[in-house]
Amino acid sequence: MDQPIVQGLLTFLGGAVVAGLNALLSARLLEKKPAAFASFSAVRQLFNVAYLVLVFFGSRALGWDVTAPLVGAALGLTALSMVFAMLLARRNDKKSKSAAADKKGEDLNG
Repeated sequence: MDQPIVQGLLTFLGGAVVAGLNALLSARLLEKKPAAFASFSAVRQLFNVAYLVLVFFGSRALGWDVTAPLVGAALGLTALSMVFAMLLARRNDKKSKSAAADKKGEDLNG
């Protein structure tokens, strides 16, 4: 498979999977331990860098030019991380607004 577009698309999809797993882990952590969310960013970056290193050495081992796979992987990681971050922020905003509304309702009744 010596077609750079196919290589880039495959690694884009791999980057999307890594970004999705990062988002899933982040959402679960945010529900269980919100205070530890910021410190988890180092783990997310470790997953991202590990995937890029895997793509680089995997491409070299297969005899591919590394440019298209690395660009695809970087775009997959970046674009979908941004989308998942926006979705996570919206979900968190809805939860905090509903919690604030519940608390305000309790204050009026209490």
